Amino acid sequence: MFYSFPSSLNLKINNKIIIEYDIEQKVFSQFQKVKQMNELLRLLLSGFIFDINTKSNRINRIWIKKSILFIGLTTTEAYEINKNNSIQTI
Repeated sequence: MFYSFPSSLNLKINNKIIIEYDIEQKVFSQFQKVKQMNELLRLLLSGFIFDINTKSNRINRIWIKKSILFIGLTTTEAYEINKNNSIQTI
């Protein structure tokens, strides 16, 4: 006896495509997070010497914010310092 299940076969193909798409999206998302972390590390370390040698309260506050960003790198969220020198989640 021969049974034909075209709809179930189509469902399996669609599920496979959806799963592959989800994996691609997750990989892309992780790649973006790694790029953001690298950029934040670069920003964090870029003014290290200047920030340590200054007594400016404004610069010291920025250094504290950079330190908070560094701690934030261990989380799954991405952060940035915006134009107002305040931390925001991206």
